Amino acid sequence: MVSWSELILPDAVGEPNMDTYRPDCGANPWAVLEGLDLGLALWSPDGVLLRCNALFVDLLGQRNEVCRPGASLQQVLMLAGLRQAGSRQASAWIEQMLTAHRKGGEVEWRGKDGQWWQALFTRLPDGKRLCRVLNVSNQKRLEQEVRHLGEISEREAPLARGLAHMGHELRTPLNAILGFSDLIRSEAIGPLGNPSYADYANDIHDSGQVLLSAVDRIALLVKLEAGLVRPQSETVTAAVLIAMAVETVEPLAAAAGVVLEFAGDDDSETTLFVDRFLVSSALTYLLENAVAATDAPGRVGLHCRRTAEGGLAFEVRDRGRGIEPEALAAIREPFVRFDSANPQCPAGVGMGLPVADRMAQLLGCDIALESAPQAGTLARLTVPADRVVAA
Repeated sequence: MVSWSELILPDAVGEPNMDTYRPDCGANPWAVLEGLDLGLALWSPDGVLLRCNALFVDLLGQRNEVCRPGASLQQVLMLAGLRQAGSRQASAWIEQMLTAHRKGGEVEWRGKDGQWWQALFTRLPDGKRLCRVLNVSNQKRLEQEVRHLGEISEREAPLARGLAHMGHELRTPLNAILGFSDLIRSEAIGPLGNPSYADYANDIHDSGQVLLSAVDRIALLVKLEAGLVRPQSETVTAAVLIAMAVETVEPLAAAAGVVLEFAGDDDSETTLFVDRFLVSSALTYLLENAVAATDAPGRVGLHCRRTAEGGLAFEVRDRGRGIEPEALAAIREPFVRFDSANPQCPAGVGMGLPVADRMAQLLGCDIALESAPQAGTLARLTVPADRVVAA
């Protein structure tokens, strides 16, 4: 592993040449460090800025005004405090940074934009200090997820595992029912003789499919409630999450005479730090609900856009019958359902939205509903700003 001292070029450790310095930090040997995805600054033992790269200027200073050789650490921190820590925490943040410079060590803080940052001060053999500033939002999110899972009650986990095991036991006979009913209705090994038998086989197959879906979602909800679902967050674009959800729902929508519309918004190229299974599954449930609420022929729209707070919102809109205001809160509870407006979409058991809600909460996301009778419904899944990696 490269040490901090090895990051400093031999001719960059001396006193700065104020005559040749340029504020953009481009005319010095540190130019080779400009491509690193972290801010770097070299300080004298008494806190005078000697060198810095451009990213450090962007993070903690105002270009051409603050981060220049000769500026004191306290001066830089005082001007950066409000931007980084906010008015209430600025004084404490400045004191922590000054202490880290004197003694060596690190400071972590959450900026006003929701991102987490870490500054690490390292003492060099000649007494100078090298400061590294790095975005650690992804690591902090993972730590929070692990901590949340560790808080799960020991009494809930055995019950959840038992119910999940029961769901597994139910799937075995249900799969047999689905398999044999499909064999019968397709007359794969010979004619049935009476056309009514084919209709009965269709009814058995469709009912079994609904029951299997209900069992799967009940088992998943139990696991979510008990904290047995462990998020595996990674970087993924919004376009990939949308494609996963659309691919799952498209066959249902086609059979129901509903077209899924996605125009490929520019914001779909935004990179997020999320669990792709949880987010795409939540989008899938929202799309399924929208398809079920739409008469054929009909359309369901899916778009994504950046929010004013810096997050990313996925919006699913249908033009169905809508939901009464007093029912909006109730449909978030398990087993509360509405009859499907589309005859090709079998009525569920009221588990789609509750499961999507729990999945979103597990990642700090939010699902909001806007609806009115005969005006359709807008379901909005919002990923917070601290999970947005890049636009």
